[in-house]
Amino acid sequence: MKKNHKKVLLIDFDGVIHQYKLGWNRGLILEPPVENARWALQTLVKAGYEVVIFCARLTKHDIVDDTKEQRCRMENWLFANGFKKGIHYHRMTNEKEGCLAQIDDRAVRFEGNWESIVKLFT
Repeated sequence: MKKNHKKVLLIDFDGVIHQYKLGWNRGLILEPPVENARWALQTLVKAGYEVVIFCARLTKHDIVDDTKEQRCRMENWLFANGFKKGIHYHRMTNEKEGCLAQIDDRAVRFEGNWESIVKLFT
């Protein structure tokens, strides 16, 4: 990695920052933060990472039809739970972008072996 290259981390919102145990629930964000999420994000920002909150809520599809409303809900929830832009995160996006790593509760790491992936799901 180049010295001047900004280290970007894409961090999923639902299930990683927001608990999401109740699931979609009409798009409402009703649950508290995941334990230590605020501390972790602040620590990563202080360490020089660009923390980008990634969320499908911000993508128009069959479940989300009003992305502006979802962005507003997320911003209000973050503020109400003590997450501050610039201190805990830098921005939000729905687009997969170049990054050092993605942190997601539903990810499966691919390590070059498709057989292990197929075995996992069949």
